Amino acid sequence: MSCKSDRLKEIFPSGQCELLEKILSRKGLSRNTRLLCSLAYLQAEGDWINLKKVLDLYIENEGDFRRAYEILLQGYLFCGYPRAIESFFCVN
Repeated sequence: MSCKSDRLKEIFPSGQCELLEKILSRKGLSRNTRLLCSLAYLQAEGDWINLKKVLDLYIENEGDFRRAYEILLQGYLFCGYPRAIESFFCVN
C-alpha cells in the first residue's frame, strides 16, 4: 500500500485517506480484491464521486482496467442498468 499512499493523499481528504488506508491494508484479502469490492460497493451506493477516485487509484494498466470493467459490468445484475451505465461514465 505504501506505493499508493501518496496518491491516496492527493485524491482523498485527510480523514477519508486515513480510513481508506486502514481498509486497504487489512489482512485476509488481496489488495486487488479489496479494491474491486470497493468498486462494487460504491457502484451499489451510487457514490459516483468516490467511484471515480477509486478507479483513478486502481487502474494502472490494461489488466486493472479489465478487472474493474468486469466488476462494474456485473453490477447491472445487482444494481440495475442505470447504475451500471452511470458507472461506465465514471470509467471514462
